Amino acid sequence: MAKCSKDGNGPCSSCCYKTTSDPKGNSVKGSGSIRTLQGFALAQNKMVAETYYNLYANYWKDPAYADTFVKSAYEDAAMDEKMKSELMKKGVAYQANWMYVLHEFEDAIADCLAGDIFANDLTPSGAAPHAWDEGWAFYAGSLEGEDGTKSDGVLQYNLANKRGGRMMTAVAGASGTATANVRALAAAKTGRDLIAKEQCEEAKASMASIKKEMVLPLIQGTIEYAYKADPKSDYPCKYEGDDACLKEWGEGWAFAAGALPLIDKCDSKVAAMVVANLGVTSPITAGKETPETKAGEQVKDGYVKVKQQVESVFGCLGLTCREVGEWTSDGNVPAGMEACTGSGGGGGGGGSDDTPPPPPGKNKKTKKTDIDEVPIIIVCVIAAVLLLLSCCMFMKWRQTEARLNELQVAKGGTMA
Repeated sequence: MAKCSKDGNGPCSSCCYKTTSDPKGNSVKGSGSIRTLQGFALAQNKMVAETYYNLYANYWKDPAYADTFVKSAYEDAAMDEKMKSELMKKGVAYQANWMYVLHEFEDAIADCLAGDIFANDLTPSGAAPHAWDEGWAFYAGSLEGEDGTKSDGVLQYNLANKRGGRMMTAVAGASGTATANVRALAAAKTGRDLIAKEQCEEAKASMASIKKEMVLPLIQGTIEYAYKADPKSDYPCKYEGDDACLKEWGEGWAFAAGALPLIDKCDSKVAAMVVANLGVTSPITAGKETPETKAGEQVKDGYVKVKQQVESVFGCLGLTCREVGEWTSDGNVPAGMEACTGSGGGGGGGGSDDTPPPPPGKNKKTKKTDIDEVPIIIVCVIAAVLLLLSCCMFMKWRQTEARLNELQVAKGGTMA
């Protein structure tokens, strides 16, 4: 949301002076009711029949899991403030809002299957099939600009761009729009058109594609911040003069928690290992093994092991090694953070390499090890043919020359 100023020294918007008891101005429905981010987190009555909400609620054993995730961090007086901030901000964006995006897409498909694509909240102009459009609206947010080129957003679109730039999976490698956003928008447009045509079953594939692209930056963030939070890595966690890395730990856990139910569905052992390395103890992790929330206790198995375990479920998640990429800083890839290759291990296997690689970073050196032999063979064949033709023409010329000499000799004899 837009930043607010109460002292008159900064920009102000409709959210200025608003409180949780007086939220009007942030997001008003056509019906006049108010949307709030906590409302997204507590919308289980709307989502009780939906696939992904149930998967997440069952994993966390909490129907209000997103609300619990955020509030437990807020209410923990002993928690480091920077860790608390990361868990709250990212919990709202990548759990509460993230699930509500999927809810809107699922709701649109449910309306379609029920035979009434207009079964949505009223707009000022009347009923409209806009649930699918709302899904994309909550994916992108209102701060990205009309063409999506701004970098002020705080929701899924901006997350994908940030992770894509750091993992070399943006359109231009380290810059530009994330390829995940390009694919997600294409799927959203396709799904919109299918819903309008009431091709409900076909629209399910579009939603599955969008969900995959929404998971991708969470996985990228988990890998990046496992490295950054690892006390034994070479990443300089500059936190009040020491290397506590608590802020980075909070970020890693926020990203991991957003994808954990899906990881668990692929391989429960991998999910448990991620929790044991990045988990932050709170009511939502009751019954799960988490590290003691104390500097130096995180990522006990090392970031390389965490990365390898997460990579083992790429195939199950529908991801490829090239789509996830590799974390790069100033053109350098830290040891162990290279992009994976091959088919991976358990949990459905790692990603295949069926997509073109992203362009290399400006300062990243690449070395070509394979030589394409086809052009060389073609050149050699052409050269051999030309050589053969030259030999034939030379022999023909010699035969012609000898015949002319014979004729000349014969003619000379007659004249004598």
